[in-house]
Amino acid sequence: MSIQLSHKQIEHDGYCQHYVFFKNISSSELNNLADAISEFIYEHKISLLEATICGNRDLYKIHKKAEKKTFGEPNWPITWLNNEQAENKLSGYYSGISGTTVKTLLGSNFINKVFETAHARYCFTGEVYHDNSKNEISIQATKVFDTFLGALAFAGLEARNTVRTWLYNSNIKEWGASLYSSLNYFAKENSIVLAATNIGCKNQHKSAIIGSLLAIKPITNEIKVTAIQASSAEGLDRTRGIIVPAIKIRTPKSETILISETSSLIKPDNKTSNSNCETQVLESLAQMEKILLENDFSWKNMVRAIAYFVDSKDIKLFKQICKEKGIPAAPIITTQVAMNNSDLMFELEADFSKQITT
Repeated sequence: MSIQLSHKQIEHDGYCQHYVFFKNISSSELNNLADAISEFIYEHKISLLEATICGNRDLYKIHKKAEKKTFGEPNWPITWLNNEQAENKLSGYYSGISGTTVKTLLGSNFINKVFETAHARYCFTGEVYHDNSKNEISIQATKVFDTFLGALAFAGLEARNTVRTWLYNSNIKEWGASLYSSLNYFAKENSIVLAATNIGCKNQHKSAIIGSLLAIKPITNEIKVTAIQASSAEGLDRTRGIIVPAIKIRTPKSETILISETSSLIKPDNKTSNSNCETQVLESLAQMEKILLENDFSWKNMVRAIAYFVDSKDIKLFKQICKEKGIPAAPIITTQVAMNNSDLMFELEADFSKQITT
């Protein structure tokens, strides 16, 4: 049985970034998926950094068994986004790099993937969670952020090197505001300017939170990390911690924009009960396109994206709008989640990369 994979790659500073996507894989195809991923990464000499998988949590053990059969014990972090409306199908992606050596550093409830070029040290920290799911959310949140700090120190980086975080909260209606406050405190306390995704979703560990982060420690002045601000954040400087909608990373060979969420870019009137998903999708895409045009990017530079929906019935509408606008479908994963704002029906995060021509 043939598994259809799609692939995006971009050459950066001393390494090549890869994303390998799969969509709508049934439980009976999971062994074939693991084999197909193995063959692909072997052919392209890819070292895996992480996997993000969207689907019903009931399939986690089947997927894990398939991975173990093919890879032995996988040593990369997995972020499992539970989608109970997905029935018997999984979609997602594996990300990795080629061209340099990746070190794996295993800790208590985290996995670090660390690599270095002539200009910077990079660390992806994933599968961060508190293993006592019965503890209060405040305790679990503290554990996650403490783990972030310990993991970065273990990898030879500091909290202030953080540029991107992902936090998935299993009960965002009740705990979302508290968790966002914790993240905001984490940013301010450590003078971090970062882009953050905060979504309501259960995970494979049944913990309140599962998190991951990307950190970059420049070695030379050839690496530039800057914030792309919302209009309300004028005058931002990196000596103060703050959460921004997007981060721009420039290396000697590439530019990358990481847009963490679109809800802060949508006009308040379009985030009310009088709005609808189509309105939010259209404005999200318009605001994202504005960022792209201002930075000389286009939709063709998109290398990875996740579109989150409160109601999976709206996914079809989103795909139709993307088709009409010429937005590529291959690097976009769609899934059903919960949102902190009861009037928010849609959220989009996306990465864009392009090589610098001299």
